[in-house]
This record gives sequence, structure tokens and C-alpha cells, in this order.
Amino acid sequence: MHTDEHTPTLRIFFAPFDGVAAPYVRTLLARALDAERGFHVVGLAELEKRDLSVSGSDAEYLRATRELNLTATVNGSVGNPAPADFRLDIVVRDGRDGSELDHFQVHATRAADLSRKAAKQLESRLPKALAAEPKGKAYAITSETSDSSDEDVGRQKDGTTPQAFAPPTCVEAQVRAGTSTRSFGYEEEVSGALRKYDLHWGGEWGLSLRVYPAARVAKGLLANLAVQAWYEQLLGVSSHIEQKPLATTSHAYGFGGRVRARVWQLDLTGGLAYGRQLYRVADTYVPDPDYRFVRFDAEASWRPRRFVVAVDLGYRQLFSTGELGSGDWFPRLGAAAPFSRGFGVEGELMVGYGVGDHFELLLGGRLLRYSVPLHPAPEDASANGVAGRAHDLYAAMFGAVGARL
Repeated sequence: MHTDEHTPTLRIFFAPFDGVAAPYVRTLLARALDAERGFHVVGLAELEKRDLSVSGSDAEYLRATRELNLTATVNGSVGNPAPADFRLDIVVRDGRDGSELDHFQVHATRAADLSRKAAKQLESRLPKALAAEPKGKAYAITSETSDSSDEDVGRQKDGTTPQAFAPPTCVEAQVRAGTSTRSFGYEEEVSGALRKYDLHWGGEWGLSLRVYPAARVAKGLLANLAVQAWYEQLLGVSSHIEQKPLATTSHAYGFGGRVRARVWQLDLTGGLAYGRQLYRVADTYVPDPDYRFVRFDAEASWRPRRFVVAVDLGYRQLFSTGELGSGDWFPRLGAAAPFSRGFGVEGELMVGYGVGDHFELLLGGRLLRYSVPLHPAPEDASANGVAGRAHDLYAAMFGAVGARL
């Protein structure tokens, strides 16, 4: 819709919306109406120069509408109750007295779709809302700056898309590298010469992947279900006993499913997975564990502007322990019921900084501790010794690069 020289301009101001992603939604609306539908854009600077505000039907509102010759104002509120459920609530008010002319809502699974739907609704509904006294067909909407380029649409002042209104991620990947330590020992030792083992520091690397197959094509629970996998490995580590180097290898992997939800500004996820962790040291008097487990974990992440804070807590229920339960070591452990062979608990903390909309630089640390009951009996005898429980502690510090696509 364009105006001609005989049609007075209908001036409509879009007051600042409520909601964490308000500038993003308002800017997309401005571009959609101004560029795609030929509407005139009234910049926010016009209001700021007069040190006025538009808030409703109070005296300040009426003074602003008179000085700027506004026919109507539009107020809005944006919400994001779930990762794939975006909502925009719009109120159109009469510029003469602040009375409500129209009130409607727009729903979409993506922020870009939300803005397009809202622009289409406004194009259709604004003339009807003002039909009692039509004054033209050019509609105005404000953006954060009247001279921003197309590349700036939908971005905050720091250059990123607000997290709450970014499209739901389909793929989350992370590559990390760092250093780790291990401490293995026994509790309630009964007899023998059981030996402890410590790896002070060793390099390691790892990667993880989460894929949400239906994130962009479905709503609700289905859009927030993911498959996940991870892999970790020590890098060329040698252990030492009495200054003798011993080849040491370790790797871990797992795969399973996850579900996510958004609460306030927190991204919450929970996972269920099968996992395996092996650790081998050549020629020692320490058993080489081969832990196989079912892992449950819960993760919370917060992304205010470019910053990232994430916490993950997990539980591993062991059903196999490898050489620990062999006849040469602790046969009663090997004969125990599968889910009475111990457990592991873990915690991880990461902090970081976002690079653009899709990448993050992270620093983090993790603690993992296994507790394995060895089920001894008074009559037990073993050349290696008898103890009531084994513990196995791992600690790591790492840097990582994350991608959210």
C-alpha cells in the first residue's frame, strides 16, 4: 500500500514491546512492513528527540500523539513458553484518546514466522480498526534505529539474536580438549597388599553431539526430543611406578536420548543413555576397569546476552566392571546381580562467551566418582587382597568450542 499526494499519511507508532526479545520482534516487523508492503517507517528517534514516552492513555501519551501527529499507537508483549512456541500479543490504541481499537495474538514456531504473521495481520486489521474515520493507508512502525542495515535486523546491540526468540536449535555439538587426573583406591581393606593408583595429569580430548530431528517441523514434546552421543579419549599418557613408564590408555563413549524444556530464561534438558568407560595400565597390580552403565543426567544452561553458564549433574548405574569382577580380583563382585555392582556420580560446570548466533567458547571442569562394592566375605582369600569397596575418582579441566545450529 502506497500513499499518493491526495492521501494524508496515517502515522502509527509502535511503542516498545514487553519481553526479553522485544527489539528483535519489533525490528523484524518494521522490515516486513516497510520493505515488503511499502509502508512508511517512523523512527524511534522522533520520539526520543522530544523526550516523550508512549505508555497508554495517560497525559504523556496524549501529549506525544499530538506533538507527533500520531493516528494510533501499537503496544505489544512477546513470550516464549517453550522452545518452539513463540507468542506475540498486540494492542492497537487510538491516537486521539488512547482507547483500545484492536487486540489480537499471533503464534508461531519460529521468530521469523512470528514477525511475518504479525505483519500480515496488521496489514489486514489496521484499516478495519480505524475504519470509523479513515485518514490514509500508510502505516508506520519503529525500529531501534531508523538507519540500521538489513544485516542488523533481529539483533541485539551486542550483535546476537536474543536467545529466547532464536529459532530452536536442531544440532548442538561440542569439541573439547584439556587435562585430567585419576585416583583409584580401596576402602575397608581386610587383607593382602592392594595398591592404589594415581595419574596426576594427562591430556584428553572429546566431542559430543545432540540432534533434535523434529525441532523445525513439529511442536511440543516431539520438537524437543533428541538423540545424543559422546566420545572421550586420553592422549598419549604414560603412568609411572618406581620411575618406570607404563603405557596407559582410556576412552569412553555413550549414546541415548534427551528431552528439553524452557523455564524462564533457562534451557533445561534431561538425558538417558548407555555408556562405557575403559581404563588400562600395562603391567601393574591394579585391576583395569571396564565400566558399562546406564546414565541419567539433568542439565541447566543460562545464556544472558553473549554469556553462557551451564551445569550438568549425572548418575551412572553400573552393571559391569570389567577386570574388577574377575576371578583374579573380586569374584563376588562379578557374581553379584547386575545392578548391585556400584554406581557413579558426576558434576560439570561450564562458563563461556558466545561468538555470533551459533558458536560458543567455553571453559569448564568436571568431577566423576565411581563407588564399587566388592561384596567380601570373612572366608575370602586372594593373592591380591580383599577389601570392602573400591573408589575411582576422575577430575578434568578443559576448553571447548560449541556450536548450536
